[in-house]
Amino acid sequence: MPHAAYVISDTDRRGLMVVVTTLFMSWMVLVSFFRIYMRMTIIGPWGLDDLMANVASILGIVNVGVLVKGVNDGLGSTEKQLNSSRIERAEQALYGANILFLAGHCAAKLSVLFLLRRLGRERTYLRACLGVMVGIVLWAIVSILIVALKCPFRHPWLLEQCASLLPRWQAITVLDVITELLLLGLSLYLVWPIKLTRMRKAGVIGAFGTRLGIVILAILRQTSMTAIAHTNDLLLDISDAVILTQVLLHCSIMAATLPCLKPFVVSFNTGWGQGTVGQDGSSYFHQASTASAAAQRSRASSGKRGSEIRRKDQDATRSEDAGRGNSQEWIIQETREWSLRYETIEMKPVEPK
Repeated sequence: MPHAAYVISDTDRRGLMVVVTTLFMSWMVLVSFFRIYMRMTIIGPWGLDDLMANVASILGIVNVGVLVKGVNDGLGSTEKQLNSSRIERAEQALYGANILFLAGHCAAKLSVLFLLRRLGRERTYLRACLGVMVGIVLWAIVSILIVALKCPFRHPWLLEQCASLLPRWQAITVLDVITELLLLGLSLYLVWPIKLTRMRKAGVIGAFGTRLGIVILAILRQTSMTAIAHTNDLLLDISDAVILTQVLLHCSIMAATLPCLKPFVVSFNTGWGQGTVGQDGSSYFHQASTASAAAQRSRASSGKRGSEIRRKDQDATRSEDAGRGNSQEWIIQETREWSLRYETIEMKPVEPK
């Protein structure tokens, strides 16, 4: 009978950590491949948002590799069964995983921000995007330095010798939540003045609103870390916080891809892929549409073969929206095409023989 790699118990939670971590990483990789497929075939071209999403995915995969190495060294099990060298290696792995978590989480935030920036053209809005971008980058740099330069300086991964670890993570989490709320605020500012139906506005806001789930996960993660402030078996008791950290990271990366899905793009372009990007590929145009038209007739012939009528309709209307000093145009284009086919059969009376 084969021997199980890990047995989940009250004193060993390594198996649970591996299962949850690899499961969410697998979902994240699938979503990342789906994003790449969408960009290459439907809603290209590539932009900075896609680059940052791919960077976040790579960091997430490396993070899992480092964490699994720590699990093999005893992370998630009681320290009573480990020698000092294994404990130190497990803490080193956790130290590296935390830094990779912050870097990957930052890249996911920047991916959402660059997508929001591509969708807007108003000068005030672009300045707001720049300000939020600076805030996210500063948050990441400061957070990584806070985690990387823990006490003692020569061995910053030694958790039991750093009493100020919990307040540092509390500050990081507070700033993390603030940056997430700023991203949500940018999406509201982007969509609110557009003349769209309530359902379409709700769809766009909902796509970016998934970041609220990231806020909830960040708070839950910090709560789990607060609960182990005075533990005597850190490698075991920190397992819940490590699991929530992995869930938070991979959900953050997946949430950065949700706005690229078809329902979101359809809200801006009911032609689905027609005219969403400028020629230089640098910015998206807000496109909103009703229908347009021109009629084209085709010939009809009688007989057994029948006839065919084709008609193409195209309508375009423009709505203008003045956005705080600058007037800009939001256009939606829709193309519809249909064909009608029918047959005519000439009926003749049958002459009696």
